[in-house]
Amino acid sequence: MSYLNKHLSPDEKIIYWCRISRLAFFREYALLVFLLIISITSLFTTFISRIQNYIVLATAMIVLFYMFLILALVLLVRVEYRIWSKRYALTTERVIVSEGIFSEKFRSTTYDKITDLRLNQSVFDKVLNIGTIGIDTAGTDAIEIKFIGVKNPSYIQNKISEMQSAKKPVVEEAAGKEPGKKPKRSKNKR
Repeated sequence: MSYLNKHLSPDEKIIYWCRISRLAFFREYALLVFLLIISITSLFTTFISRIQNYIVLATAMIVLFYMFLILALVLLVRVEYRIWSKRYALTTERVIVSEGIFSEKFRSTTYDKITDLRLNQSVFDKVLNIGTIGIDTAGTDAIEIKFIGVKNPSYIQNKISEMQSAKKPVVEEAAGKEPGKKPKRSKNKR
């Protein structure tokens, strides 16, 4: 959250912040477990091969062990980097996305500029209660800000809508009445 605090104005406060949920990488973690199982299996096969004096097989299994172990570690580092490098926040004034650990890419928009909110969830995402929120602003057809793989996406979408409606000015519409002015009283009393 300290990454986000440096972008706030003095009177602005963070009301909600999150990262990509680890559940969004369920498939990657399943692959990681599978690679570790293959790696450990090849290591055990190595020991059995050495006992039975199959040196060539044992050498191949050791190579497989290290290959799958390195692949699993690269996958783990890649997933964790993606999780820790993206930060999403709702403040009292705007929506913020900050990406990066070593360098930073920062995007934000105020609530009054938001024209459309989109929630994308697959069936699998609904089961895990994760999703992607797309935020469209005035002036473009593309989605400028995405909250990717966040937990409780409907809560975040409702919070944005709530903040958006709280920031809109109240417009009075009455016949013969100007906005912001009180109606004139007639001097004739009955």
